[in-house]
Amino acid sequence: MALTPEQLDIWNTFKLYYDPKLIKQVQFSDDNKLNLTGDVQFLMGSSGLNVKFGEVKGMFNVSGMGLTSLSGAPSKVTEVFSAARNSKLESLKGGPLEVGEDYTAYSCGLTNLIGAPKKVGGSFMVFKNPLTSLEGAPDYIGGTMSLNYEPNLPLLKTLVANRVDFTTGKTRVSWDKIVQCQDILNKYAGKGKRVMFDAQKELEDAGFAENARW
Repeated sequence: MALTPEQLDIWNTFKLYYDPKLIKQVQFSDDNKLNLTGDVQFLMGSSGLNVKFGEVKGMFNVSGMGLTSLSGAPSKVTEVFSAARNSKLESLKGGPLEVGEDYTAYSCGLTNLIGAPKKVGGSFMVFKNPLTSLEGAPDYIGGTMSLNYEPNLPLLKTLVANRVDFTTGKTRVSWDKIVQCQDILNKYAGKGKRVMFDAQKELEDAGFAENARW
């Protein structure tokens, strides 16, 4: 089917910023969002995504490109979604609601997780962010949730992941204490809210009262 002038303009913009050789199939939604089969690879630094995506059947990689916004990102990515190393990216709003494999947004400027997917099939990696809250964290994480440990950060939301993995961040808490907190959470990992009160009590008893919050 021939492209309309608007669709042709969108596709030409895509080819300017992304690698078209990785795309196997191109379709447009009724509202002219790009539905793609193949891997989306950003090639040129930019503050935004420049085109609007629908669904990507493949990988979506916009890491290290100077992004300040995920507006226009696909609603669903069937494989890996990576927006890591965008130091000026302070929000996940506009990003995908579902990711089939890993979701990476480490080394950004995130203080919370509002806008994160509801479901992540693989691991959810948000370490090296100045997080003060896990508000907006996914409802389901099939793999590991990786984040910096901070003594005042509520951590019970990590129980939606099958495993929790801490890095040290800028905290002065000893590594032994961090591992102790991690071990307690991993005892209940993957079970979500139904074990929240058990995990909360064990964390409080071990001296992690500030972390023992949802």
